[in-house]
This record gives sequence, structure tokens and C-alpha cells, in this order.
Amino acid sequence: MTISILPYAATQWGNHFRMSEDLPDAPLELAKEYLNFRLKSDVLSFRLSCEVMYPYVSGKILSAISPVHIVAFFGIARIMSDLITAMWDLDSKGVYGRTPLSLAARNSHKAVVKVLIENGARMDSVDTECGQTPLSWAAENGYKVVVKLLIENGATVDLVDTLYSQTPLSRAAGNGHEAVVKLLKEIERRKRRRMN
Repeated sequence: MTISILPYAATQWGNHFRMSEDLPDAPLELAKEYLNFRLKSDVLSFRLSCEVMYPYVSGKILSAISPVHIVAFFGIARIMSDLITAMWDLDSKGVYGRTPLSLAARNSHKAVVKVLIENGARMDSVDTECGQTPLSWAAENGYKVVVKLLIENGATVDLVDTLYSQTPLSRAAGNGHEAVVKLLKEIERRKRRRMN
């Protein structure tokens, strides 16, 4: 293996693993070993993975990222279940105050979102960068299936973020995600009907 492929392997392993995690010969144990956190200080590939997740943040990020953040970012549901069993904090705040649920919702990883919800992750956790919730991230990026899953499990539809004073609806509309806008408007209509 040449040096030129190492950065690719170090930064894309999670995407390749997610696409093959249901295969009988998926390297599950190898991935778990990689996420064993003695690597915070001594594995180059971990540092490169962090740079993919947060390309514009300085090296301080290593102390804020845990295995649950990496697994949520890449969307690896099988390993997330193991991390939950190992008692990792599902609501830990990583870089920009984002929780694993925010990372999974922002990247449309429905299976991980579902695992996190089923295990009690906070639905309306607010990040420190923009004050966005997992629902806001999913709506902004047009991930209707994830938006619906979050709402069905109690996410607050009309929370306003702290930086731009936007709701999930305004974020979806601003990015032209018509299907998400339609879904959120319908939920608001139902809510108004119940209140009358």
C-alpha cells in the first residue's frame, strides 16, 4: 500500500464500512478496535477522520470527539448499538456542541437516528454553533425520511435556532426542499387544528 492511499483509507473507512456492515464478513471487530479510544493521541487515521468531519476546525477537536460521534457521522448502526451497550454517552456534545443524533440527522443516517432515539437520545438537543436541533439539520438538508422519524418520536417542530432565528420549516424552504416543507406545513396545520 502506498502512502497516497492512506489519507483516503483513513477518511473514508466509515463510508465503506456502512455500505458493507450487513455482509457476513464485514470487519466489525476491526472497526471496533479502531474506535477503541487509546487512539486519541497515537493514530494518524483517527486524526484524518476528524479532519473529514470538521475540515475547518483546529486540532483541538480530538478532545471533543468520541466513538459515538464518529459512528453517528458515518452512519454505522451495528457499531452504534455496541457503543450504547458499552455505556457511551449518547448526548455528549462534540465539536460545535453537536450530539451524535445531530450528526446522524445531518447526514441522513436513518438507521443510526433510529437506534439513538430508541435508546433515549435527547430529541431537541441544541448545538452551540447555530443553535440547531437534529430536526433542523435534517430539514435543512432535505432528509424527509429522517425529518419524519424525528417528528414521530417527539422532536419539537417549531424550535427557532439561536443564530439566524430560523425554524426547521424556514431552513427547508430556504434550501428548496419542497417535500420537507410540505411535511412540516402539514404538521403545523394539524397542530393548529388540535389547538382550536
